[in-house]
Amino acid sequence: MFAVAATASVAGMCAPSVARAESLNEALAAAYEYNPQLDAERARLRATDEEVTRARSGFRPVITGGADFNYNWTKTSTSAGSTRDELKPGGYSIDAVQPIFSGFRTINSVNEQEANVRAARETLRAVEQSVLLQAVTSFMDVVRDQAIVRLRENNVNVLSRELKATEDRFAVGEVTRTDVAQAQARRAGAVSALDLAKANLKTSRATYERVIGHAPGGLIEPKGYERYLPNSLEEATNVGTHENPSVVNALYLEQAAKFGVDRIRGELLPSVQLEASYSDRFETSDDINESENATVTGRLTVPIYEGGEVYARVRQQKHIHISRLQEIEQARSETEEGVVAAWSQLLAARAQIQSDQSQVDANTTALT
Repeated sequence: MFAVAATASVAGMCAPSVARAESLNEALAAAYEYNPQLDAERARLRATDEEVTRARSGFRPVITGGADFNYNWTKTSTSAGSTRDELKPGGYSIDAVQPIFSGFRTINSVNEQEANVRAARETLRAVEQSVLLQAVTSFMDVVRDQAIVRLRENNVNVLSRELKATEDRFAVGEVTRTDVAQAQARRAGAVSALDLAKANLKTSRATYERVIGHAPGGLIEPKGYERYLPNSLEEATNVGTHENPSVVNALYLEQAAKFGVDRIRGELLPSVQLEASYSDRFETSDDINESENATVTGRLTVPIYEGGEVYARVRQQKHIHISRLQEIEQARSETEEGVVAAWSQLLAARAQIQSDQSQVDANTTALT
């Protein structure tokens, strides 16, 4: 996708004017910049990035503060009389907790989330491929349908002149009414085909505008892109099974699942943290105007028995890891299948082009 990004910068990163000609590279750049599906996936990737920051927070201290103010009024009645006391106690406190050791849970959590981020980047790359494929398809559909409309318009003009000539020949008795009716039928069929071609062109233009972000102008038919294709099916399959985003995404998800096993297992290990607190209180009694207190505590927590819940989650995560391994093989198999199918379609398209060209040459000779 780096080549597409470079193309976007060359194209000016802006939607081209409908009035001027537009190349395939410019259309791809516009789709890469403005397509809402891509923007949505980029936003999801940014949201996934924040999971790494959340995981890294386990290395850092947690500091909290609080303050309070009270009003106490007390009336005491005895045989000797009654007394009234008013106090306005208050104060503030600051507490800090610094994790020292958490059974490797934090570092495994960071590694797990970083793997998830890399997997999300591959998901974005897959969406980029899908959107750019839609862009190329919609571009070529418009080019194709415009050419079909021009051909069918020309066909209608030719058949209209032929119908006029047939009617003139019928007027002087050279042909029969059957010949006139056949000419009329051919022209009517050509008009119907032209109307269908115009409708298909409108559909293709609407799809183009949805994918690219603006209406098509004078599109330039691309040439020379075949040099970027693999030279053989083996080369295409090798590239697909190693670089396809679905395969790489599955590899990173397997990596994340493996770190998830270690993260959960860390809950069975001891944890160490350092705690510190400071408080300052005012007017806690008639005799005390202010009292300060500072405490530093080192705390060791050793899990002894947790009812088997952690062991169950470890086994659960291991099974998830096994499923991720199978998903890698599934992604590779699906990618190889897609490559073979695409390569077969490419070969069929090349053969069809040669056959159609031979047919055009033969028809041209026959017309001449």
